[in-house]
Amino acid sequence: MSDALAAWEQALDALEADLVAAEELASTGVGATRSDWVPPTLDEPLPEELRARAIELHERQLDLRGRLPGLITRTGRQLEMARKVSTRSGAHSSTSRSAIYIDTTA
Repeated sequence: MSDALAAWEQALDALEADLVAAEELASTGVGATRSDWVPPTLDEPLPEELRARAIELHERQLDLRGRLPGLITRTGRQLEMARKVSTRSGAHSSTSRSAIYIDTTA
């Protein structure tokens, strides 16, 4: 295996791991936070044998990017509802506790 092929495979592996984590976070709302992405230093062009994999990863990234506005909107609504519930329960009694569960489908 050439050094260029190995370097590109390693870069694509790291990219895919980050993508899987982001997809998991988008799907479940639970996931590890990631540090800032640092682009790999690659001296050679993408080897032809990795082209299909790179395209597939790019398509998955585009799909995830397209889902982000809806996820952000939904998260904002849930946060707004949680704040409203917390404010309402605190106004009635000094011993009131905030809701633990919120039915977001109602």
